[in-house]
Amino acid sequence: MVTKKKATFIEEKGVRVEIAESVIAATAIENISDIPGIAGFRDGKIDKVVGRLARGKPTKSVIVTPKEKELVDVDLYLVVQPRVSIPKISNSVKKLIKENIQTLTKVNVDNTIIHVSGIDISKS
Repeated sequence: MVTKKKATFIEEKGVRVEIAESVIAATAIENISDIPGIAGFRDGKIDKVVGRLARGKPTKSVIVTPKEKELVDVDLYLVVQPRVSIPKISNSVKKLIKENIQTLTKVNVDNTIIHVSGIDISKS
């Protein structure tokens, strides 16, 4: 039997709400592709991927690891364009991921790790 992990984000007025990792992953990458210098996403570890959602977002590139009740760690696998500042892109992505997740789900992001897994040289 496969057990899907959940990340509890709030308990209010006796109601416990849990959000699936795939929802957090989709929320994390919302608007990430708008950041200049990002060419796309790449799959993370195969045994921890969260799959694709109906909207076709590349959520397999995001690994969400629930920690305590309201905390998660996020790993994101990016492909960048040539001649971009990886630290600058990473900082922008980390900030946006944290804002997206915390604003839309109320889950707090503890750690965000950006893995640059490739450079898209097809357009250079």
